[in-house]
Amino acid sequence: MRHDEVAWIATGRIEVEKRFHQVARGLRHIGARLFIAGPVSKNAAKLLSRSENVVLLGPKKPEELNAIFNAADCCIFTTFTVSYWEALGSGSCILVPRTSFSEEIVGGRPGVTLFGSEEMFDVPEERYRADVDLADIIHDTLTSTKMPNRLRLDEPPAWLSWDARIDTLEWQYSRLVQSKGDCP
Repeated sequence: MRHDEVAWIATGRIEVEKRFHQVARGLRHIGARLFIAGPVSKNAAKLLSRSENVVLLGPKKPEELNAIFNAADCCIFTTFTVSYWEALGSGSCILVPRTSFSEEIVGGRPGVTLFGSEEMFDVPEERYRADVDLADIIHDTLTSTKMPNRLRLDEPPAWLSWDARIDTLEWQYSRLVQSKGDCP
């Protein structure tokens, strides 16, 4: 990797349904490479092998994965994962699908850019509609939005602390209870 190159990282179990082959095409259109850390299914590997801008790093141990997050400039996720918080906690910015969940939980936070819309999914956060091609969506997002620079943190953001997370969950729970009224 060149020293001036932005390190786009994807992590997790890579399956065709997560559409990283389309993400790679979207990144290729802006001259970027995608580094993938994690196990890759045979079918996904076959599709990804067609992209010269993809580097498969293979499965990684937790400490290796932490080092990858620390080296990343931006992590891209196509479905919900707890890795959102791992990446943000390391100072990496993240690019994640726009859904009501992602808008509620990470939307508007420093280092977070949302792409697309909830209509991309048959099952929110999990399964894309057959007619959706992430290449154009990723390309359009990256060419129309200024991605934040790596956060370069001395410590994780306060909103990622356990205390802040507990406060958020309590607030969400109270909203849920209020919206249900006096239901048994």
